[in-house]
Amino acid sequence: VSNATFIEVRKHGETTRYEAEVAHISHDSDLAIVKLKKKVPGFYKSDSLVLGDLPQAHQEVTAFGYPVGGDSLSVTRGVVSRIERSVYVHKNRSMISVQVDAAINPGNSGGPVMSGGKVIGVVMQSMHSSENVGYMIPTQVVRHFLVDLEDNRYDGFPTLGIIDQGIESPALRDKYGVTDDQSGVLVAM
Repeated sequence: VSNATFIEVRKHGETTRYEAEVAHISHDSDLAIVKLKKKVPGFYKSDSLVLGDLPQAHQEVTAFGYPVGGDSLSVTRGVVSRIERSVYVHKNRSMISVQVDAAINPGNSGGPVMSGGKVIGVVMQSMHSSENVGYMIPTQVVRHFLVDLEDNRYDGFPTLGIIDQGIESPALRDKYGVTDDQSGVLVAM
């Protein structure tokens, strides 16, 4: 929605569409709050979803969305493959993400990922060069975004302001005296 000029939303199972607008956006975390332009009685009445905790590896998950422009809700299942920092494509920013093997396709983005009746993340992106490799934004990032908005202003995610480089290269490790039983990163300003 970052460059959208016209946004419409509709409730699942209904045909009426309503014009909406971006209320808040986080380019860092690829999250946005979209709201209706005009009040529609009863539009927001539904059961609330509860945010859960960071999932564990091999935990079963269910991803919801509308891939490739479909009109019906798509539900895919899988497991958590790994949890690590990865690049959020929208802003090219490295943040914590969760890799899942549930089918994630274009159009799924923004849908909830559920486990144990709780939202454990938001569908973010897939890896186009692989099959069944998708990523979700974990609830820790979602919570940060929501808490940041409590004053109705988005301040974002802080950065340390450094450039780092991995030290896997044997020549680089030797130059800086890093032994085989040590690990780390090289910090350059």
